[in-house]
This record gives sequence, structure tokens and C-alpha cells, in this order.
Amino acid sequence: MLARFDLSALSRYRSAKFVLASLMAVGAITLATFTTVARRSKNDSVARQDTAAQPTPTPSANSYVRRGLLQSRLRMALNALGDRLEKPGKERLTLVGTLRRQGNSQATPFRLFLEWPRRMRLEEQGSQQRVIGFDGSNGWALGGTLSGADQEMIETLAFDSVDNFFLGQMQGVATRTLGSRFRLDDGATTNYTGPFYDIYQVTDRVRLGATNREQPKLFYFNSDTKLFERVYYQVKRGNTTANIEVRLGNWRKGADQQLPGSIERLENNQSALMLTIASAIVGPRAADGIFNAP
Repeated sequence: MLARFDLSALSRYRSAKFVLASLMAVGAITLATFTTVARRSKNDSVARQDTAAQPTPTPSANSYVRRGLLQSRLRMALNALGDRLEKPGKERLTLVGTLRRQGNSQATPFRLFLEWPRRMRLEEQGSQQRVIGFDGSNGWALGGTLSGADQEMIETLAFDSVDNFFLGQMQGVATRTLGSRFRLDDGATTNYTGPFYDIYQVTDRVRLGATNREQPKLFYFNSDTKLFERVYYQVKRGNTTANIEVRLGNWRKGADQQLPGSIERLENNQSALMLTIASAIVGPRAADGIFNAP
């Protein structure tokens, strides 16, 4: 029997912490959760209508986001982001800053290239330069073998991103709207002043060379700013399960585009990776081959 989660309870609690804990407790962060459950509030009714209208287009690799195929709330999120996912000429992001890993107090300079759709190249410029990349299908490491940590870095930067979320919407990935204006506490805090979130449950398609898995994730968009700020999921490592959280913060606007000032990956509530972004450049796609394996 498939596990079910009573979505009507979300309206009573409106707690993102409750959503996350409950879904994991009943094993509902699986494809089985994409079943229809009765909902009681007005917001829940709207969410159900949006889910029913989920598009199933399969555009070419270089196609852009078509807002007419998005749910109404996601069109507002796209507006907040800027137009770089909708029009040609703004496909590449060049980010410069410092990177800090768990267990290493020394921050190293980095240069990160991201290009729509789902390409990345990270250059770490420490005492020994380290370069890894992803061409949209396969990951690679310059002068070496791609490690497990490298693959996690690629997933964080290429898949746990707002770009990948919207690309998935265009490719018809399974998506369910859990509702809007969820808070991060347990729902009991008097005069809560923290952020509120619209939460989407997505079955991401993580294809990284020989690795090809369907990964259920929860994507959090700030209900007020409409910007993407968090993603949660679980990964199996042998006989253990790791709780993964990726946070995007310090969003800044430049050239009419919103870009994050920090990207952090946490594992079991411990910071595993922190990228602090000092500068960002938005530019057109370039046929320079920097994302291809050397």
C-alpha cells in the first residue's frame, strides 16, 4: 500500500518544519507521494488546480522557459528572477568568490561558470588548482578522477538550483504544490517574524555520467520575495541516509537579474560546503568548450 500524507494538516500547522519531518517520517519523500489527497482550505484548492495543470513538454536542450506553461505562483517567481531563463543572450553566469569546505578553515578563491541548460565548470585556485566540470550529461575532473565529493559539488551547483528547477518544469518532471506561506518553526512561535515559503515537491532527474537516479526533493521559494532559497532531500550512502539541505542567500539584483550571494550545502545539519560570491557577470552562451572534458 502506498504511503499517504494528509495534506489537509498543512493548512492547520503551516510549518515547513512539520512538512519536512512528517514527509520523512512516513516515507513520503518518494514517488508514491504524487497521489491525490483531499484538501480543505482555499489555498489548498488553488494548489490542487495548479498541480492538475502540470505541463508535460519536452523541449530541445537549448530551449528557454515558457511562462505560459508554468503554475501561477511560479510565473511570479520567474518575474522576480529576471528574464535570463526566457530570452537568448544571458545564458552564462560567471561567479567569483571564496569557497570553504567542512573541516578546512582555509577559504580558497574560486571561479564558477554556469550555463543554461545545466552546465558548470568550477575552478578552485588554491595552492593546487582543482577544476571540475559538467557538460550537461557527464562530469569530469581535470587531470584526475571525479570523486564522490566532486559529484556532490556538481549536483549542488547544477541540479540544486533555480535554473534546474525551471528546466525541470519545462521537461515535465513530476511536481506537486504543497501550499504557500509555510514557516520554518514548529508553528507555535508567538509573533513569528521569520520567512514564509511556498513549497514544491519535485522528482528531480539527476543524470551524472553512469549515475542516473530519480531524486525526490522539496524546493522552497520565499512567499514574499518569490526567490528560491532552500532545497531538501535525502541520499543513501551504503547503509546510512544523509539529510541534505542547500541554501541560497543574500540575493542581489544586477543588470535586472537576481543572483545569489551565497550557496551553502549542509549534511545532517552540518555545513559541508560554503560558497561566498563576491561578483557575478551575466553574459551570452559561448562556443568555447570550457564545459567539455579535456
